[in-house]
Amino acid sequence: MSTNATRHVVPVTLAGRPYDIVIGRGVLAEAGPRLTALMPRTSAAIVTDEHVAARHLPALRESLLAAGVRAAEIVLPPGEATKSYRHFEQVCEGIISARMERGDAVVALGGGVVGDLAGFAAAVVRRGMKLIQIPTSLLAQVDSSVGGKTAINSGHGKNLVGAFHQPALVLADTALIDTLTQGGLCRGRQVRTARRLPLLRLAGGRRLEGRLRRRPRAGGGGAGELRRQGRHRGA
Repeated sequence: MSTNATRHVVPVTLAGRPYDIVIGRGVLAEAGPRLTALMPRTSAAIVTDEHVAARHLPALRESLLAAGVRAAEIVLPPGEATKSYRHFEQVCEGIISARMERGDAVVALGGGVVGDLAGFAAAVVRRGMKLIQIPTSLLAQVDSSVGGKTAINSGHGKNLVGAFHQPALVLADTALIDTLTQGGLCRGRQVRTARRLPLLRLAGGRRLEGRLRRRPRAGGGGAGELRRQGRHRGA
């Protein structure tokens, strides 16, 4: 792992398809230069949802434009229901209608739903396009954006239709976590997150750990409630 005052780069050394996870505050603004360094003269199809687009799409758009990257935008409804055949078709057709080629990139800007859906589209459109993950939720930053698991849901269950498609780059901008509500942050506090606490420290440092350990407000949803949920699930 390489590091400097503001960035940590974690190399994922897979045979034939290595990639970097870049962690730090402000990484989103570097998306354009980092993408063109990896893929010169590329275009990009950005896949995001309405909530994330309102907060973070302008910064990504500006970075890509400044780097000379032609970008198309596909904005989806938020929520788990978006991981459907209908929205998968919308993403695939959006990529194709934007005249993206196999050498171009699909950029997933969002949480786990967007990452799974955009990643699956990248795996199959043009028989495989490069995937750039820009996770905006805590759990996506430490879990779902890495490892190459992509999928949509079926009427028979979750994540039953998909593919393994490794990203070419992961940009984990820890400043994006600041925009999450405490409830939104707590939803990412699962057992899997706890196991990745070293990566969590890289992602947010003491400031983020402090938020995760903050006592919950009245109404539940905080640490105590999550511990109770974990016991009920046999964690």
